[in-house]
This record gives sequence, C-alpha cells and structure tokens, in this order.
Amino acid sequence: MNLYLMRHADACNDAGNPLSPQGRQDAEKIGLFFASRKIVLDTICHSTKLRAKETAEIIAPHAGCENAVVETEGIGPLDDAVRWAERLQSIERDMMFVSHMPFLPKLFSALVCGYADENSVQFPTAAVVCIRRLSVGVWVLQWMVTPALLGEKGFDP
Repeated sequence: MNLYLMRHADACNDAGNPLSPQGRQDAEKIGLFFASRKIVLDTICHSTKLRAKETAEIIAPHAGCENAVVETEGIGPLDDAVRWAERLQSIERDMMFVSHMPFLPKLFSALVCGYADENSVQFPTAAVVCIRRLSVGVWVLQWMVTPALLGEKGFDP
C-alpha cells in the first residue's frame, strides 16, 4: 500500500480560506505530476476545511479517482495522528490524505518512526510525501515532491 500525504495548496485569507490562484496552480502541477507517472489512487480523503477539499478536487482527475474524494473527520490540523496510524495498518488500497500542519508530520512520524513528532518533516503548501507499507507496522519513505521542484509544467516532458 502506498499512502500519499499532501498538505493543502496555498489559500487566500478570505472567509473560508479558498485556494489562492497560486494554490490552484500548484495543486494542478502536483496533479500533472501524478498523471505523468500514472499514479492512480483509490481514494482521496480531505479534511473538512475548504482549502483541503479544493486541493483534493484538483488532484482527483489526474489520479483517476474523481468519484472517490471523501470529506473525512479526524484529519484536521490538531486531530490525533496516532489513531490514524493504527487504522492505516489494515488498509490495502493506495490513498491520499489532504490535510494540514501539524497533523501531517505527526502522521508521517507515527507511521515511519513509531512516534508522533510534528517536527519530523516539513510540508510546504501543496507538498506530497509518498510512504509505502512493507508489512504491518513497517513503513518507508518513497519520495517527496513540492511544486517548486516540478518547474513550470509540473512534470517532465
């Protein structure tokens, strides 16, 4: 199983915090990266916040899961990452969480290191970390990508 952890793209300071024009562009870059590498997801779970929902909706068509974008309770900024680390041990399908700081680095750390540490990895906006479960309780880092690393088009031509 591959688990993709993505921080929402850049958001405006308007009511509800929708994505900024730069945030939309960055999410699209990540989406094009997924499409160019033929990464297909079974599900994209996003937090209840608008900026996470909009990010997930931009990624979904590129990852072949337009109809599998799910608002998910318990993956907000201050939610319990350890609880999710335990639940993810039995899931077999490739999926993505679109969430926030400090939840994402805590979840990454809980899975890869065995303890939740919000300083384990920095997630710039629209960054994605891919981790793979090798067996129950054994997760390894596969890669991390940010919009800045992808250049103008978001993928290798």
